[in-house]
Amino acid sequence: MRLAAVVLALLTALPATAHAQKKKPKRPKKPRTEQPRPREKPPRAPRAPHAPHAPREKPDDEGIPSHADAPDRAPARIDTDLEERDAPRETNPWVASGTARPRDAEAGAADKGADAPKRASDWVSRPVLVGAYGGYASENYRIGFGARAGYAIQDTFYVGAAFTYQLGVIVAGIKYAGFYPAAEGGYDWHFQSFTLRPYVGLGLFFARTSGVGETETGGGWFSIYPALSLDYQIANTGAFLGVDSRVLFIAGAPDSRDPSLCLFAVGGLRF
Repeated sequence: MRLAAVVLALLTALPATAHAQKKKPKRPKKPRTEQPRPREKPPRAPRAPHAPHAPREKPDDEGIPSHADAPDRAPARIDTDLEERDAPRETNPWVASGTARPRDAEAGAADKGADAPKRASDWVSRPVLVGAYGGYASENYRIGFGARAGYAIQDTFYVGAAFTYQLGVIVAGIKYAGFYPAAEGGYDWHFQSFTLRPYVGLGLFFARTSGVGETETGGGWFSIYPALSLDYQIANTGAFLGVDSRVLFIAGAPDSRDPSLCLFAVGGLRF
């Protein structure tokens, strides 16, 4: 009986020791760290109560609204600062850099040019001209003088009229002179302050003789003269100076002479 009890005790002790050997040791527990508390939000301020609306105006018996019961209210003021602040800002690079745009510069130059005095080249746009001339002619016409007036069509084509008087010569106490009115037409070339005009004059020549107590005018013969003039425009004025040359032909005169070469100094105005 004692042997059986010992064996039974050994059998019960063996599983307990085997289970104790298989069991792993426990790891030490880490200490707990305290989590940061969330920040508390500040309490919201209580909203202000809405102001009560002003009572609507009630019309009186005559239909006119009465302002006796309405509270005094100041007129609304427009906040110009807000308008200026909300206005779009200039994003133009030319304005930001402080320089003028090419088109603005051209417009400014055009405005300055409009106020500035007229330049010498502006006389081209003055189509009407009047002038006088005087000079010398070959043959028996000698000293002569005259006047003309004309108009430039589109600053190019010239049309006008002239009157020329030749003093002539004195032979045996008799003075031979003549004059001829004519219509003129030509073409203008402008370069800088100069105008070159080739033109032709067509008219009638009248001879005039005067002696002791007698003066006789006759003629009415056809005359033609091809001519060339060169004018110089004086700066900032309408005045011009120039020279005029022509060759005068007279057809049908009883004492027909050779063509007369005429050379005149010219002066006048454009407007």
